[in-house]
Amino acid sequence: YAWAFGDGGTGSGAVVTHTYTAAGDYTVVMTVTNACGEDTATYVVHVASVCEPPTGADFSWAPITPTVGQTVTFTGTVAGGTQPLAYAWAFGDGEYGSGQVVTHTYAMTGTYDVILTVTNACGLTTATHSIVVRPTPPVRYTIYLPLVLKGYTFP
Repeated sequence: YAWAFGDGGTGSGAVVTHTYTAAGDYTVVMTVTNACGEDTATYVVHVASVCEPPTGADFSWAPITPTVGQTVTFTGTVAGGTQPLAYAWAFGDGEYGSGQVVTHTYAMTGTYDVILTVTNACGLTTATHSIVVRPTPPVRYTIYLPLVLKGYTFP
């Protein structure tokens, strides 16, 4: 028995053990030789990548200091981790969202701790930031009053 594992490694014997060092598809070739000749069999082996939990979660938002009723856009980022990644949001006011980019509107003024949790099959990572929601600025009106001039006669 002669083996070629598709990554440059070889082996011999009816039973062999081989360790792949990188993910990918490898064509394994087994050649059996005896007094009557030889025969070859091939098989493709799929080696999956090692599952890595997400790392380095963070997020940004705009506008930085929103007012009550204004839509805030949150964008999550992660430094690394095996795909697929799932993004879950807690906005600090009892509301929740999902997705890498989400929008939310706050109904009351205050400081809210926003938590992003990024997960995959291997684990999770979180990021927390405080967001300050300001009151809606008062509406300013311009009022035009009539001008009265005493003692002046208009031509």
